[in-house]
Amino acid sequence: MKIVFRVDASSAMGSGHLIRCKNLALALIKRGAEVSFICRDFNGNLIHDLLAESISVSVLASPKISARTTDSYLHWLGVSQEVDAAETILALNSEHPDWMIVDHYALDIVWEKQVKPHVKKVLVIDDLANRLHLCDLLLDQNYSFETNNRYQRLLPEDSRQILGPRYALMDSNFQHAREKMSKNRIGIKTILIYLGGVDPDNITSMALLALSDPKLEEIQVNVLIGANSPPHRQAVEVLVEARPYTKLYEPQDNMVELLVGADLVIGAGGVSALERLSLGVPTILVSVADNQIAVCKALAAAGCAYYVGHAPALLYKELLGQLLWCIENQYQITEKAKQGLTIVDALGARRTTEVILPSSENELSLRETKLEDVYLYFSWVNETEVRRQSINTDIIGWQKHNDWFYGKMKASNCHMFVLTIGDFPVGQVRFDVENGKVEIDYSLDKVVRGRGWAANMIIKAAYKMEPHLILIGEVKSSNIASRKVFQGMGFAESLDPYLGVYNYSSSISRLIQDDCETGVDSVN
Repeated sequence: MKIVFRVDASSAMGSGHLIRCKNLALALIKRGAEVSFICRDFNGNLIHDLLAESISVSVLASPKISARTTDSYLHWLGVSQEVDAAETILALNSEHPDWMIVDHYALDIVWEKQVKPHVKKVLVIDDLANRLHLCDLLLDQNYSFETNNRYQRLLPEDSRQILGPRYALMDSNFQHAREKMSKNRIGIKTILIYLGGVDPDNITSMALLALSDPKLEEIQVNVLIGANSPPHRQAVEVLVEARPYTKLYEPQDNMVELLVGADLVIGAGGVSALERLSLGVPTILVSVADNQIAVCKALAAAGCAYYVGHAPALLYKELLGQLLWCIENQYQITEKAKQGLTIVDALGARRTTEVILPSSENELSLRETKLEDVYLYFSWVNETEVRRQSINTDIIGWQKHNDWFYGKMKASNCHMFVLTIGDFPVGQVRFDVENGKVEIDYSLDKVVRGRGWAANMIIKAAYKMEPHLILIGEVKSSNIASRKVFQGMGFAESLDPYLGVYNYSSSISRLIQDDCETGVDSVN
């Protein structure tokens, strides 16, 4: 499959768009896709980052008037949409890629109409929801109060949307760090300052000054400079040199290691905010661009970060006051930050890849559930369709879920399994055994629903149980999909008209026998 990205980075727009596209590109390459980029030659373009990953890049000419920070994102493009589209088409060199992935605040339906005849499908990555698009798929990874309604009347009726932080396009290193991280943060001993790729308002210097307060001066402070070094770099270097226990890091330094080692971060509300959530790191948020304000407010309202304000209007006393409050309430902020682990799981690039390049059923395998799957199960159990089809439709709170999950993991009569594609989890099945009967509970990740994988998952799990046991399931009459699963597997069916549910039953031995007779390999 041939996939082309159209995205830019610059000293004006920052690096976040290109970095998240690179993360998705690497996930696609791992799945066998042929990937290339089309980028304009701006100051701070980060094209070298793509070439370092052996990714092909077609470079569009630098505009006569450089992109600059302005209220209008159109200036970020440097040329008109029509000119950019024409140059993009030329860069395709008469090829018709399977997907064009475009991530640019300056591009909309004007550009997409011109380019779409030259590609098979278009994926737009956006988070502004402020303009029309002509696309087959839209991805918005931001956390929002109104996630499901933001793009009403902005997309074609048949356009699919994948929305929210579960699709955050993050470096795979965050997933590995999350899996291995065992640090239990106690107290604030190390603070990381990272205000994104540019930091035009020099909040980095303000933070360093605040951390020089006598009550804070003995805390270790790590300062990470953005990929497009801020215009105030010299002032930052002076403050770093003047403050004890302070170290300056360059962009090439390992961001994941810095986050894992931090007890608190002063950071921007862009992509890096989602990275911090995925590791459960306490954060003081500053919006450094207008489009970050809503995200920062939403994260603060969710209780997993502390928002001190918009960078151009942020006052020193407000930042210092929040820092002192965090020091006085160290346990509280650490516990609240753990909520971020339930919002972002660092699998967004792999999840998005699954939408673009669906896996086949013969790639599925089953593993036993692990303790760290508690966050994964929490996102699955509260997914909209799962709650709608459950007997109890109420949203499950974190503490209730946490107690239930660890109780089930300890119970000798409970057997829990996760369906995976490689190391990517896509579903769960649970067998609760009592008096020779096994009650089934299962669900599939939204991204793989409709592929007919539920029966495969149940049979894989059945092979791990005693054959004499009887499987039973209870399904709401309105849950047509699950009813078809049990019917297709030959379960006996009966209706309870008073409760409006269907009851299903079958022996494990019969399921296994039928599976063997069909010749389907389900035992892995």
